[in-house]
Amino acid sequence: MVLCIIVIALSSCGLNNNSSKKPGEPYEINARNVINKNKVDYYLSELTDGIQYVPLETDSLNLLRSISWLDITKDYIIASDSRGLYQFDREGGFIKEIGRIGRGPGEHNGRIRLAIDKNNNEVFIYSFGFGAGGVNVHDLETGSYKHSFSVDFLAHALAVLPDGSIAFFTMESESDINEVYFIDRNGEKLTSISNHLRTKIKGNVSGRASVYFNGGDLYYMYNYRDTLYRINNDLGRSPFAIFTLDNQESHNDFIIMPNPGANYYPDFISIPEMLHGNGYVFATLQKGFGDGGIHNQDQRKMLYKKSSDELFMTNGLINDIDGGMNFWPKWFRDDILIDYYQPYEIIDYYNETKDIIEHSDAFLELVNNLNENDNPVLVLLTQ
Repeated sequence: MVLCIIVIALSSCGLNNNSSKKPGEPYEINARNVINKNKVDYYLSELTDGIQYVPLETDSLNLLRSISWLDITKDYIIASDSRGLYQFDREGGFIKEIGRIGRGPGEHNGRIRLAIDKNNNEVFIYSFGFGAGGVNVHDLETGSYKHSFSVDFLAHALAVLPDGSIAFFTMESESDINEVYFIDRNGEKLTSISNHLRTKIKGNVSGRASVYFNGGDLYYMYNYRDTLYRINNDLGRSPFAIFTLDNQESHNDFIIMPNPGANYYPDFISIPEMLHGNGYVFATLQKGFGDGGIHNQDQRKMLYKKSSDELFMTNGLINDIDGGMNFWPKWFRDDILIDYYQPYEIIDYYNETKDIIEHSDAFLELVNNLNENDNPVLVLLTQ
């Protein structure tokens, strides 16, 4: 193996104030303190020695542009590109599409968000439009349509809680003070979580939440806020982690103008992607705000190790296990961290590194069986 593990010096990381943290108290993570520090190398072997590649079978009926949403059950992989929803077996074999675009019963408008109720083997497909949406419920085993209900708000994510209620996470805007609605299985509102900071929003900026499960608990964090929350059994919330951002400006006052480059705030920090699992917190930090263009919106990866209270800026997790692709988790499902790559990315990586990196036989087999136009390949990190 050409890659070697480099010992990370403590001087290259940030230390937080969690050494005396009591059970139930939130973690305190100082993102502002480390965002401009040098990036350090961190390795997959620090997390696990188990890595699995799952190429999703390619068929003319299930071509995925990308993967915007994914879940894994005991028997299935369910993947969506926000246009269609496709069911695969755990080895990536294509089974069927669940629901389809149309105007009839059980059909959706092609702009969808998803949630799975694993206790009742049901899939909830939420179609969203202008200010409202509808939910179709399908049987997970057969894909058959069961029933529908409507909601009178606009959401960008949803999740089914263990008690069967459904949490909808709304776009952050001044038009809806409730950031989470809880709905029963028939579409009736149970309760909500409000955020009065929304009334202060003066601009036209809509925030979105990272939403994920860990250990059966549901967590969420809005990208322009500083707190990661856990949903409690009473459908309230409690802070799990608080991030020090120390922004001098507030996004509540921002107004994004159509002129590219206007209203770009290079020192403003937001957290567009967040999850935690396997003892780590994985966060994507973004410096910059507004229509400055993607090249101006500087995104950086931050890794927090809970056991040692260490905080790192990194380029991602270097694959020192099999010489394959570097890793940064996009989902955490059933104690599995998951990333994905398009096949052409894997093929290009291999061609660029085949003379300088020793690749495992399993990775070589993967490369040799890929076509650059195939569906994405999942990378699963197991403990």
